[in-house]
Amino acid sequence: MSSSAYLEVDPDSEPIFIQDFMDFAQENGIEFSRNTIGQSTFYQGEVRIVFGDDDGVLPTDPATGRLLFDQATPPASARKLTIGSYFYQNLAQAAELTLRAWKRWPSMALAASPEIVHAIARTSVRDV
Repeated sequence: MSSSAYLEVDPDSEPIFIQDFMDFAQENGIEFSRNTIGQSTFYQGEVRIVFGDDDGVLPTDPATGRLLFDQATPPASARKLTIGSYFYQNLAQAAELTLRAWKRWPSMALAASPEIVHAIARTSVRDV
C-alpha cells in the first residue's frame, strides 16, 4: 500500500517543464531513476516522485534492439506530480517534500491520502 499526495496543474495553466522540475530536484536531493519503468520516476531517499502521467524516453540500440537505460530521459513536461511512500513509512519526509513542491508551484491543486494529510498538518510551512 502506498501513501501519496497528488499535485495537479490547473488545465488553463502551463505545465511544469522538466528544467524547472530538475532545478527543484537538485535543490531537494531528488534523483532521477533511469531504470524505473516509465522513465518518469524520481526518488528522494525512499520517497518516490512521479513526474506526470506520461512516459519519458527510453531509447533502444538500433543494432541490437537493447534498451539503453543510461540514455533514458523523463518527459519534457508534466501536469501532475505524485509524491508518495510505501507502507506508511517516511510520511513526514513525503509531507515535507509535498509542501516544498506546493510552495514552488502554488497554483497546483493538492489531494492526498489521509495519512499524508495528517503528516502535512504536523509539518510547519516555515520549515520548508
